[in-house]
Amino acid sequence: MGRSSLYPFRFGIYFSFANAFVWMIATGSPMVLMAEYIGASPFHTGLLYASVFLFLPVQVLATTLLPIFGYKRQLIAAWGVRVVFLLIPLGIALHAPDAPGRGVLLLYIAAIFGFCFVRAIGACALLPWLFEILPERSQGKYFSMDSIVVGCAGILTLLCSSLIFHLLPPYPAFALLFGGAFAASAVGLKLLSKLPSGGQPVVTPLREVLRRAPQLCSRPSYYRRFLRWQLCYGIVGYAFVPFSLYYMKSTLGFSQSYIFGLTALQFLGMSLAAYMIRDWIDRIGVKLIFVFSHVITLCFQSFWLLLLFFPGVFEFMLPGVYILVGAAMATFLTATNKYLPTICKKRERALSIAVLSSLVGFVGGVSVTLWGFFLKDDATGQINPVAFKTYFLICFAVQTYLLVSYCRMRDAAVDGDAIPVSGFMVRPFRYLSAFVNLVEAPKRK
Repeated sequence: MGRSSLYPFRFGIYFSFANAFVWMIATGSPMVLMAEYIGASPFHTGLLYASVFLFLPVQVLATTLLPIFGYKRQLIAAWGVRVVFLLIPLGIALHAPDAPGRGVLLLYIAAIFGFCFVRAIGACALLPWLFEILPERSQGKYFSMDSIVVGCAGILTLLCSSLIFHLLPPYPAFALLFGGAFAASAVGLKLLSKLPSGGQPVVTPLREVLRRAPQLCSRPSYYRRFLRWQLCYGIVGYAFVPFSLYYMKSTLGFSQSYIFGLTALQFLGMSLAAYMIRDWIDRIGVKLIFVFSHVITLCFQSFWLLLLFFPGVFEFMLPGVYILVGAAMATFLTATNKYLPTICKKRERALSIAVLSSLVGFVGGVSVTLWGFFLKDDATGQINPVAFKTYFLICFAVQTYLLVSYCRMRDAAVDGDAIPVSGFMVRPFRYLSAFVNLVEAPKRK
């Protein structure tokens, strides 16, 4: 399978590169750091980061529009509308208010919410569209190339962001980043238009979702057990990224440039770990990969507890720790990608994954928002150090429970191929939300 097999679909790979840049700016570290710069509290930060998760149910419901608009039209229309919301943070950065008031912050939050809401309407079309237009013999190669391209784009974006903030004051730097995201969105739309339209989508009826979803969650099964573990993790784990970023900026006083560098190391760790286990996971099974991921997670949670209890002593170790953070994420997501087909009935795989992703994502999003309430220091508006220590102690306890649980799990025989998810290395929630669709892969004759 040479280069020629993917050549007709090269614009999809180019789109993934441009789209990764948009995601990294609009919903990643730059979004969190700009919110902190214009006066966001820990609650606001949690709410912003949770927006993608909170709109996962919208993504499920939006699949009902696919037979009306088709894959390509719905995706391009949604991506065309979402780019408009990037003009708001760009305008705020260009205006550069010395003392941004509550109105500016609320406008910024509304823009990110609007971006994520419209994005959810279009995202449900992307994976099933690719399944429809890609020849079956080329799908594995395409998604592998897509993951490599997106991972590289994420690392380059963060390294460039670090350089920009090293050279420019905050507002011009944010303006340059969000202006670049706007331009990348426009380029992405042009690239999408060059791909074939695909056939007529067929989705799972909403009544089937409402009938089967409660049964999937209530009946004893390996699926329900995995769902319970995912919910436990989502309640505490999703809050790590936004509040660790916020704490490093507001309390430890690290520069935006340094924080972007740490995040780039995290994605480097994800890429390296994903590359290292690509051949091993089929030989040793997902159980050991899950266990390995949770051991690493316990290690970096322990580090953060040391950092909080002994300030000024362990900060120099953060670059190495963030490589471990990335490795833990990549191994967990890869194992999940491999494990899910084994616990979902083949004929209702799309429905099962949509239910799990929506429920876990929504609960995780609500939890992140509530953690923002808990962590906020009413006197200073920053993160309360005692509350943050409590958060990591709870994380450690939950992670220990999950480690013991995964040690007791049994590998199952794979029912078909692992589910290919494009660009899983860039952000955990991007991987999660890519699962949320009720469009079954077309049958190949």
